[in-house]
Amino acid sequence: MRSYKKLHSCCYSCCSCCLLISIQRGGPPKYSLNTFLFRFQQEVLMSERLTYEELERRVRELEKAASQLRRENDGLKDSENRCRALFDNASDAIFIVDVKTGIVLDANKEAERLLGRSRRDIIGMHQSLLHPADKVQYYRNKFNAHVESERVSDLEAEIVKADGRTVPVYISAAVIELKGKKVIQGIFRDISEPRRATEELRQSEKKYRTLVEHLPQKIFHKDADSVYVSCNENYATDLKIRPEEIKGKTDYDFFPKKLAEKYRSDDKEVIASGQTKDVEEVYVQDGREVFVQTVKTPIRDEGGHITGMLGIFWDITKRKQAEEALREREAVLQAQSNELGELNSALRVLLKRRDEDKIEFEKKIFSNLNQMVIPHLKKLKRSGLDSEQRTYVNILESSLKNIIAPFSHKLLSKYLNLTPREIQVANLLREGKTTRAIAELLNLSQNAVVFHRYRLREKLGLKKKRINLGAYLSSLR
Repeated sequence: MRSYKKLHSCCYSCCSCCLLISIQRGGPPKYSLNTFLFRFQQEVLMSERLTYEELERRVRELEKAASQLRRENDGLKDSENRCRALFDNASDAIFIVDVKTGIVLDANKEAERLLGRSRRDIIGMHQSLLHPADKVQYYRNKFNAHVESERVSDLEAEIVKADGRTVPVYISAAVIELKGKKVIQGIFRDISEPRRATEELRQSEKKYRTLVEHLPQKIFHKDADSVYVSCNENYATDLKIRPEEIKGKTDYDFFPKKLAEKYRSDDKEVIASGQTKDVEEVYVQDGREVFVQTVKTPIRDEGGHITGMLGIFWDITKRKQAEEALREREAVLQAQSNELGELNSALRVLLKRRDEDKIEFEKKIFSNLNQMVIPHLKKLKRSGLDSEQRTYVNILESSLKNIIAPFSHKLLSKYLNLTPREIQVANLLREGKTTRAIAELLNLSQNAVVFHRYRLREKLGLKKKRINLGAYLSSLR
């Protein structure tokens, strides 16, 4: 009996016996550890048939089970801490609500941020107070219906922040059991930004659609197989259909086979190359052929794959007619220009001939006066003339020299290709000036004057001829 008491004391000190009895009875103890140990003591004392070795073995088993239980309890605490951390730091607001009363039992940090309230203020609120006052009954009905169905439900709703502002949210709610009590776990996600982005996208799409519908150009969208997806009102009017009726149609449904094949060939080229194609082509409108400018551009998805093609075209018939008229006008102008060129060439020939005749005429006048008139005047001056007659002869000689002076200058400068300095030297030589005198008058060296004399003889064709240069130049007067 003393051995039993000793064993019981050891068992009581390790506090392990509860696990064994729990295992034997198929569940956890439903009373305190002291009560449990007392009952175990009674069972041991009454089990006089057990030997000391058997009791010692059972105590070791109980100690081992107790150690395992402590480890499991520590693991449960760690798991609970991790779950709490996940709950508090979740990116969405989470509310735990009692299904019977509708009272908020718990909320995380994101719930505090979403409502603009502290967790202490949120806990104890009725779930309907999270929503706008004018919709309290609506959300109560939703809550009750969800409790009855016990299904996971999603809905878009509105919540009211502490400052009175209304925020759209997406709620995912589920009925769960927590510590033996049924609660609703509601996950609230703020959808203000997505809704704003969606609205902006909708408005942008509306503006785009309005713009497209009112463009004078025809616009269409085809998939990668050249099947129509959509078009604008302007194109649909041409095809005698409503815009929504074009979906699923092809060019063969609207155009002659030859044109349809040409259009589809261009489509395939755009799809295959991934490049924009800009062409001028024929288009049938109201049963008549017109010219259009067509631009086809490939459409790509987010991965860069070509999924279809966008086309836009407009009537250029008037422009083509204007271009054709311009080409015809250019042809006429070119013909007229060629004709004028020929006339101009003939006129240049006539003018050249006229200039040559003029030069020849001037030469003849110059030569005749110098050879047939001037010599006789000189002889007349040497004859016995009285003073009055000599005066008239001098006037006549001076007048004749003035008449032929322009001819002389032209002959020397233009037709003999003399330089201005050579003309100066030639004029001084005609007056009988010597090389030295010419050098002094023109402020040149005598060698320079000799050079100009040489050039004059060369240009006048007197090179290697025994002809006095001054006398020859005088004869040209």
